[in-house]
Amino acid sequence: MKISCFCEIEFLKRFTNNIPDANPYSSNNDFDIWRNFKKLIFENSRLTIDNKNKLTEWVNDNRENKLAVFLFKKIVEIKEMLIDEFDFETINPHTIFFLADNKKCKKLEEDYGMLFISNETQNENSRIIFGFEQSPIPITKNGKYSNYSFLNTFHHPCNAMIINDSYLLKEKDDTYNENLIAILDFLLPDNLKKDKFQLLILSGDNKTNIDVNSRYLFIKREINKLRTYPIELKIETKEAHHNRDILTNYLRISVGHKFTLFIKQKATINDDLTVHSFIGNQSEMEVVNDRKNDYRKLEKDTNNIGSQVVVIPKEQAGKVTNRLLK
Repeated sequence: MKISCFCEIEFLKRFTNNIPDANPYSSNNDFDIWRNFKKLIFENSRLTIDNKNKLTEWVNDNRENKLAVFLFKKIVEIKEMLIDEFDFETINPHTIFFLADNKKCKKLEEDYGMLFISNETQNENSRIIFGFEQSPIPITKNGKYSNYSFLNTFHHPCNAMIINDSYLLKEKDDTYNENLIAILDFLLPDNLKKDKFQLLILSGDNKTNIDVNSRYLFIKREINKLRTYPIELKIETKEAHHNRDILTNYLRISVGHKFTLFIKQKATINDDLTVHSFIGNQSEMEVVNDRKNDYRKLEKDTNNIGSQVVVIPKEQAGKVTNRLLK
């Protein structure tokens, strides 16, 4: 299962010319990180580069560079496109961009809420792609956590989110700020200057009657306080999947019970919250794709807004599809 990656030739030159020392006695894991990125880019990606002519020139000048030659052998299946030609609203939402200019990476990340990685930042971004050593996180009634502040550790670029929890909308309004709104506050990107954020909440058991309209208005009002960029909210009230998940462009966050772990700054149940990195994990990517297929079926079955009330603006009914499901 291949991931969409865009690489500038200049990034690839630096990447292949600066291989960290593979010292088995060193505590430095730079080489392991480099090797993980090499496997992702050269083996497990649907690769797009900025200039095929530059790739040819690079190979002609560096016949001893095995990675350059390897790419050249695959040049027919590699796409060519400039970074300015991407339509960031419609591309694969899990795409990763590798650019040589670190300042440009930071700007584009703030513009579009996706992963733009430079040679300077590949190590710090490796955690998002290849895994977190601190997960799972034990939540206990008498434990050290009284809120979701630990999610700051997993703050990452994203421009879409799906929250699936059949219990979520059953809760009283006074629990939302400590749970749903707090989760969003810690996970939503700080900036999204040239795009909107898409949030889909799937919450319902096909049994309980919920005043979804009031829930929608409350949640919409509260999340609009969190960030200045537009957040497009949609709520579906049919059960999609028993598992409780939060899915973003690059992470899946799961709990065993429900995402209402805290009330009045106290944990209410004993549970583990687990953060899954799926971009660099093929088996986890299969889990994510299974979840997305379930959510797509729900979208298709309900067509637009569910059966109870209008929970998105009427002019958007039937048109709002979370980009993670495209």
